[in-house]
Amino acid sequence: MIFSGDNVVLIDASALIFRSYYVNGDRLTRPSDGAAVGAVVGVVQALIRLCEPGVLLGRPFTHIVACLDVPGPTTRHDIDPLYKAHRTTHPSALSAQRPWIINAFEAFGVRTVGLAGYEADDIIATYTRQAVDAGAEVSIMSADKDLMQLVSPQVSLVDHGKRIGPAEVMEKFGVPPALLGDFLALVGDPSDGIQGVTGVGKKTASALLNRYGSLEAVLSEGGEDSSLGKARRHAVARYGHLAIKARQLVSLTEDVPLAISLNECTWNGLDRARAYEWLVGMEFAGLAAGIEKTISGD
Repeated sequence: MIFSGDNVVLIDASALIFRSYYVNGDRLTRPSDGAAVGAVVGVVQALIRLCEPGVLLGRPFTHIVACLDVPGPTTRHDIDPLYKAHRTTHPSALSAQRPWIINAFEAFGVRTVGLAGYEADDIIATYTRQAVDAGAEVSIMSADKDLMQLVSPQVSLVDHGKRIGPAEVMEKFGVPPALLGDFLALVGDPSDGIQGVTGVGKKTASALLNRYGSLEAVLSEGGEDSSLGKARRHAVARYGHLAIKARQLVSLTEDVPLAISLNECTWNGLDRARAYEWLVGMEFAGLAAGIEKTISGD
């Protein structure tokens, strides 16, 4: 069960996998068959840092789950078939490591959850809503700006050992988390193929939202705002419909029909013997040796 005061850790596993792959590339291979394992090693190193102490930034956690993207179209493609269309397919060397990565999470006692048609962000948003409704606190292991929409006094992101809360979001974007989705809709996101309002940059977007309070108000009144200048007023009037579509694309779904509830993702401590056995089987001698020392010290 989830109780008030519990600490839930949600891992943006897809982001962790990509970061691990591009940091290590194909230079790390398994001795017996030469298979590339760079992404696996990066994920395992992160899991050891997290699961060995069972503490994140000084706070023990009670629940943990790794949230994954599933290949294939999502609900956002129903809104825009070209959503993320410019992105290249996963390198074959990375795709080949995915089964081992799933096994790594399992070996360290972390449930993995993914659902066709939804992104990992939506799964994280759904678990966050469940946890917050129960009075728990949530730590999301990610630096994804879309997930910063979820930040609140109960919810923070954690990236490279730093906690990102409401004050950090405000400092970075000039708007509070509650207005971040509107901000992203105005400026767009080229990395996801999302077009915002042409000519409206970060400073203008934050100023407009702080002045009017919402995307809808900006679009209904901004076209008459003399302080914007003629070009920007014209852009708001002409391209406002793109911001409406962008807002739909950046919005996070908080009611994904997940078969696994947070109640099934409790953290009971690291089973070091199980993790050690898996690491040995993967031929990760150095990582296994580190776990073995802690087993011997128990």
